[in-house]
Amino acid sequence: MKRSLIFILLISILSFSLFGQKKEKSEFRYPTYKGLVMCGYQGWHNTPTDGSERGWTHLGKRGVFAPGNCNIDLWPDVSEYKKTYKTDFKYNETSFETFKSLVPKNIEWCKTNKVDYAPLVFPGFSWRNMNGPKGTQIPRNKGFFLWKQVVNAGEGGAEMLYIAMFDEIDEGTAIYKVTNHPPVGASPFVTYEGLPSDYYLWLTGKAAKMLKKEIPLQSTIPVYTSKQ
Repeated sequence: MKRSLIFILLISILSFSLFGQKKEKSEFRYPTYKGLVMCGYQGWHNTPTDGSERGWTHLGKRGVFAPGNCNIDLWPDVSEYKKTYKTDFKYNETSFETFKSLVPKNIEWCKTNKVDYAPLVFPGFSWRNMNGPKGTQIPRNKGFFLWKQVVNAGEGGAEMLYIAMFDEIDEGTAIYKVTNHPPVGASPFVTYEGLPSDYYLWLTGKAAKMLKKEIPLQSTIPVYTSKQ
């Protein structure tokens, strides 16, 4: 009888131990780091309202996070965020708002005076090699800058467009095929930011289709395909 009790007790302890081990293992998704790729995470980027009382640590300079006072060289994509916060930083498309209202006014005047009107739109701009590192630049933002102008012209009633330019590579406004792998050295070249070399030819083709009402007027930039 005594041996039976001891045997039952041992079985109970063993069962409890195995159950405990099984439960403990279930709390970990991966029991080992082997076969995994780990990524560093900088959890010390702070903002004044995150509760840490560290201000703009690792983001700004001297307690300020604004143009001319920042430590970051990449700007996160926040398009999927439900809530964002305004900063003093400006996207290059925002400067276009100053001229946005001019297009419909120009179109109205031209129609009144029976004159054809072709609003000018351009993909971007660069004088970096012409005038040095501080030369004027307007980033292309992977086509968004051009497409915003196209949509505004369409909404204003434009029936034609003037694209500046087809081959002007000395001011960085060309839309013809450009390589993403230019020569390297003392002269830094602008690229199409990894987009296909014919991307801007393709995008202007989409603009033409939109003017002809073959595709709907849409603020969202079309998704590139190798075929029109």
